[in-house]
Amino acid sequence: MRLSVRALRAGPAPAALPVMLADLIREAGPGQPQVTLSVTGDDAALSPAASTVLYRGAQEALTNARRHSGARTVSVSLALGAGEARLVVADDGRGFGPACPPGFGLLGIRERAALAGGWADIVSIPGEGTTVTVAVPQLAPATVAGR
Repeated sequence: MRLSVRALRAGPAPAALPVMLADLIREAGPGQPQVTLSVTGDDAALSPAASTVLYRGAQEALTNARRHSGARTVSVSLALGAGEARLVVADDGRGFGPACPPGFGLLGIRERAALAGGWADIVSIPGEGTTVTVAVPQLAPATVAGR
């Protein structure tokens, strides 16, 4: 467990987030859900911190969808806009209810987003699937504040 958590926190930020997300999606093996990727906007202004938060969020959400959801399809959407970058990973799997608290991975998504000046939301409906949304400023918080 510790090695998994360390792996999620370690490593350099991806150089080009859309390319890294495409590589992450290609990691699916046989019997995995079909995953689609949609990217809008330009990642030129994306800070390394924001890129890392979004990549790790996608990594965790895709891992959960592949291992636990029973999903047939998963969509990954990255929108890079004026000042904000938003990632949405949605699956059509079994979902989970409020009686099933989020695990360390989902909590880690929220923590990383908050540390980068953003937020994360996890919505899961039993029998309908799960949607993980992560939004962060494109620039690092210190840069945004002019420090």
